[in-house]
Amino acid sequence: MTARVALIAVLVAACGGGKDAAPPPAPPPPMAKPQPVTIKLRNHRVAPIWVALPAPCASLPARLETKAGVQVPVDEVTVSCADSAAGRCGPPTECPGPRAIRIEGDGEVVVRWDGQVVTPRKLAKATGGCPTACVDRAGPPPATDYWLRAAAWSTCLGDDCGCAAAKPADGCPQPAGLTGPPDLKAATPIDIPSALAVTIMFE
Repeated sequence: MTARVALIAVLVAACGGGKDAAPPPAPPPPMAKPQPVTIKLRNHRVAPIWVALPAPCASLPARLETKAGVQVPVDEVTVSCADSAAGRCGPPTECPGPRAIRIEGDGEVVVRWDGQVVTPRKLAKATGGCPTACVDRAGPPPATDYWLRAAAWSTCLGDDCGCAAAKPADGCPQPAGLTGPPDLKAATPIDIPSALAVTIMFE
C-alpha cells in the first residue's frame, strides 16, 4: 500500500497537481516610434513677415493643439523627471528670450519636428536640490487629428528688422520694431502619425 501511495504522489506531482500557477503578466507594449514631420512655413504675401517663436525655449515656430484647442507641450524647458529623481539636475535651462523668424515675401522656411511631445509632471520628492517640477520625454502624442497654429507680424519698423534667421535655433532676438501682439495667424490640420509633411500658409 505504501508503494501505491508513493506512486500516486509521484504521478500527481508530475501532472502539476494542485492549483495552476497564474500566468506571468504580459509585458507592456513598446512605445511607438515618433514620426518626424517636415513643417513648411510659407509666406504667400508680397512683403516679409516675422513669425513668432511661441515660447522663449521653443524649437518649433508653431503650437500643437488638439481639435478642442488644448495645447500639447512640444519643447522641453525643464529638468527631466529621471534626472531630478536621481539628483542629476544641472543649472536651470537658460532660454534666449523672445525670438522671431523673418520670412521674405513669397518665401518659405522649412523646419523639421522630431514628432515628440513632453509631459509635465511634479515629483513628490526630488534629491540633490533638484526641482520637483520636471518633464517626461513621452514620445509621440496620441494618434489623432491636431492643429498646428502659428502667428506672425506683418510689419516691423527699425534697424533690427532685417535679421534673416531661417531656423528656430537661429531665431533672431525679437526686433524692437515688432510692437503689439502678432497680427497674422495661420493654421493647418495635422494627422498624427500619418502626416509626413505639412504647410502653414500665411496669406
